[in-house]
Amino acid sequence: MAALEVVQRRLDGIGLGNFCLELHSSDVNRKQVVESLMASFNQQRLSKVDASELLADLEEIKRKLADYPIALHEKQSLGLSMYEIMGELEGLETISTVSLPSSVVEEITPSKFKEMNQALENYALRVELVEPITEHLWRFSNCADWSLSLELEITNLLNQLRNNASELEEKLSLWLENISNQNSNSVLQNQWKPSWNIIRQIPLLGEIINSNLPECVYEQNNWTKSSEIAKEWLNASRDSFERKQQISQRWQDSIYGLDLVAKIKTFEKLERIFPLFRWFMQIIPRFSLRSIVKGKLPSNQQILTDLRSSIEVKNLSSRIEPLNKEIERLFSPYWQSDYNSLDELELLIEKGDRLHNLICQLEPQLSELINNVKNQTNSVKDELIALIDKFNESITIFDNNWQKFNDLVKAKTDIISPQEEDFITQIKRLLNQLSTAQRDFQNWCRYQKTIKELEDKQLESFVKAHQKGEIEVDKLAKVLRKSILYPWFVKYFDSQSILRNFDGNEQRKYIHKFNKLYKQYLKLNQQVIKSELCQNLPSGAVVFEGSEVGVLKRENEKQKAHIPVRALLQKIPNLLPKLKPCLLMSPASVAHFLPADGNPFDLVVIEDNISQAINDLVNNISFQNNQVSQNSEISNTDEKKENQNTEISHDSVQTNSTPFISYEKANLEVVTEDKQLIYNNESIPLIKQKIIQLVEIEAPILLSDVVRPVAQCWSYNSVSKKLNQHLTTILNELIKEERIYLDDDFLWNNQSQCQKWDKARKNDDENKRKIEQISLQELAVIAEWIIHQSLSIDEEGLMREMANHLDFKQLTQGVKTRLEQTIKYVEERGNVKLEGGRIIWN
Repeated sequence: MAALEVVQRRLDGIGLGNFCLELHSSDVNRKQVVESLMASFNQQRLSKVDASELLADLEEIKRKLADYPIALHEKQSLGLSMYEIMGELEGLETISTVSLPSSVVEEITPSKFKEMNQALENYALRVELVEPITEHLWRFSNCADWSLSLELEITNLLNQLRNNASELEEKLSLWLENISNQNSNSVLQNQWKPSWNIIRQIPLLGEIINSNLPECVYEQNNWTKSSEIAKEWLNASRDSFERKQQISQRWQDSIYGLDLVAKIKTFEKLERIFPLFRWFMQIIPRFSLRSIVKGKLPSNQQILTDLRSSIEVKNLSSRIEPLNKEIERLFSPYWQSDYNSLDELELLIEKGDRLHNLICQLEPQLSELINNVKNQTNSVKDELIALIDKFNESITIFDNNWQKFNDLVKAKTDIISPQEEDFITQIKRLLNQLSTAQRDFQNWCRYQKTIKELEDKQLESFVKAHQKGEIEVDKLAKVLRKSILYPWFVKYFDSQSILRNFDGNEQRKYIHKFNKLYKQYLKLNQQVIKSELCQNLPSGAVVFEGSEVGVLKRENEKQKAHIPVRALLQKIPNLLPKLKPCLLMSPASVAHFLPADGNPFDLVVIEDNISQAINDLVNNISFQNNQVSQNSEISNTDEKKENQNTEISHDSVQTNSTPFISYEKANLEVVTEDKQLIYNNESIPLIKQKIIQLVEIEAPILLSDVVRPVAQCWSYNSVSKKLNQHLTTILNELIKEERIYLDDDFLWNNQSQCQKWDKARKNDDENKRKIEQISLQELAVIAEWIIHQSLSIDEEGLMREMANHLDFKQLTQGVKTRLEQTIKYVEERGNVKLEGGRIIWN
C-alpha cells in the first residue's frame, strides 16, 4: 500500500490527484467513494492547453539529434551499419586493398559477399595443390574442365607427339648431314640447332632451289630496285605499243618523221578560225598529209588527237630505249625482247617478287644457305628437294598434332617460344615431363576453374595480385572484406549529407537545448494532461434520470444506505473512466470491484516483487469470479426498487444546449372561395406550388398531413374522399418528378435533407403533434442527444426521457412502440450500442 500512497501523493503534487480513485481494499467507505467521484465531476473545467508549439520545437530538435545516430546505426544493404563498418575497417587498417569494379561494390549484398568469400576460399585451397604456380609444368594450360576422357586423349596425343618429335629429329639430322656434305657453310659447321620458326621454313628452300629465275632475284638488296625498273619499262612499252597500234590503223610509220609540234599548232589554229573561212584555209595543211594517210583523211579533230598520240609515242620511246640493255641484262637468258612477249616478262617479274618475299621471310641462318645450294648441280638439287619434301611431311604431322594438343589443353601462350634454338630437344624434354606429371593436370584444371569462378564474380584482380605476390593466400578473405567495405563506406558517407556535415560542437548545443526544452515540456505537459482529462468530463448541463450522472447524483444526495461500491461502479461503467481514469488498487480490490467481463484497461503494476503481485492478482480474480452473479442479483434488486414508479419524472435539468428548434408553420394563403376550381387542370400547377411551399417550411411532414392545409387554400374546411384522392394523385406526381422526397410516409424537400437531418422540433401546446406525426429522423436526434449526454442509459429510462422532452404525459403503448422503433433505428445507424441492458454511446 505504501507504494500506492507514494504514487497518490505525487499525482496530488502535480494537480492530477483528483482524477485518481483509491480503492485499496474491499472495505472502502462508500460515502467517501461517492464524494471523490463527485469532486471530480464538480471540479473546474480547464480550457484546453496548447503545447503544440513547444512540442514541435522539441520534436524538431529531437529529429536533428536522432538523424546522425540513425544514419550511423541503420543497417545497410551489406547487413551492417556505418558504425559497424567503421569498427571493422579499424581492425583491417594494416590490410591492403584490391581495386574492384564500381558495380561490384554498388550491388553488393550479404549473400553476394558470402559467395565471393566462398570462391576465394576455394581458390586458396586449389593454390596449395599447384604452388609454386610459376614453375608448374601445366602453367601454359587454360583448361578448367577436367574429365577422364580428356586425360586419356591427352595421354594418346603426348605419345604421338613424342614419336613425331623423334621422327622429325631424325629427318632433320639426315637433311643437315646431306647439305653439310655439299658446302662448308658457317651455320652448319657450328652444330646448328634450329628453332621451330626455322624448321617450319626449311620446306621453303625446296621451292627456292627449284625455281628457274634470274640471278637478280636472289640478291635481296638489289631485287627491289631491279623490279621497279622492270615494271616501269614494262608499263611504258605496253603504253607505247597500244598507241602505235591505234595510230597505224590510219597512218603510215612516216608520221613520226614529221614536225609534229608544228602540225599540231597549225590544226589547233584552224579550229579557232571562223567556220566560213576554215574550209579554204585547211586545204593546204590537209593536202600535205595525203601522202602518209591510209585511206580517207579523218576530221581535223581526229588528226589533232593522232598527232598528239604520235608525240606521246616518241616520248615513251625516248624512255624505253635507254633501259633496253639493262632489261636484257637483268632477265637474260630467261627473257629476251626479240623472242619473248611483254606478258612473259610480267609473269617473270611476279615470280621474282614472290620468291624474293619468301627469301625475305627466311631466318638469317637459312638465307646463308641459299647461294650455296642454288649453285649445286641439278642432281644434287633434286636430292636435297626430295629430302625437304619428306621433312615437310614430318613437320606437317607434328604441327597438326601439336596444334591439337594446344587446343585440347587450351594453351594460353606458346609452350616453347618459336624463336628459341634447339626446339626439338626442348620439345622432347617437355613431352617427357608432361607424360610423367600428367596426374598434376587434374589439380591444375581445378585451379583454373576457381579462377573462372572468380572472374565471373569480377574478382580477377585478386588472382593477378596473388600471382604477382602482392597478397598472401591466408589474407585473401580480409583483403576482400576491406576492398568492398572501404569504397562502399566512402561512397555512402559522401552521399549522406547528415554524416558528411556532422559537427560535434553543434550536436552538443542541440543536446543542451533539448534538455532545457524537455524540462519545460514536462512541466507544461502536466497542464496538458489535466486539460485533456477535463475535456472528457461530462458537462453536467443536462442530467437525465437513469443516466450514469443521474445515478451518481442520486447517490450523492443520500445521507445513508448507499449502494455497494461494486454495484455503483457497474452502474457508471462509462462515467467512471472519465471521472477517474486512474484507479489505485491492490490485486484483491481489482478482483472485488471490477467485473470480469468489464471494459479492458491498461495495467501498471507497482510492486517490488512483480511476478508475485501478478500471481496474486490472477488468483484473486479467479476466486472472485464466482461472486459476479450474486453481486449482479443484488444490483438488479436495488435497481428494481428505485424504478418502481413508471410515471415520467420532469426533474431533468435542461439548458439551451438541446437540439430542439421551434416548429415553423407554413400559413398558406387562400387562393379562391370557389371550391370547384381545385379540380380544374389549370389549378394543378398552383396546387403543386402550394404543396412544395408547405414541404419546404414544415418538412419532415406526414404525407396525410399535407392534404388538409392545401385544401384550405381553396376554402375547404374538411376533406372528402374525392378531394383526398385528387390531391394524393398530385402528391404522387411530385414525388415521381423528384421535386419532393418520400421516406417512411414522411415528405422531405429532397433525399439529402432526409439523410442529414440533425434537429428536433418542439412539441409544445401551440404545435402539438401525435407521436406518429414525428419522423424517425427527428426522434433519432433526440435519442442520440440524450444517450450522448448520459454516456449510458437503460432503454426504459431513455424512453421516459424522450417522452418527457416531447411533452407526452404517459408512456402509452403507441408512444412506447414508436420509441422502441426509434431505438432500433438509432442502433442501426451505428452511433450507439446495447450492452448489458444499457444503451451506450459509441
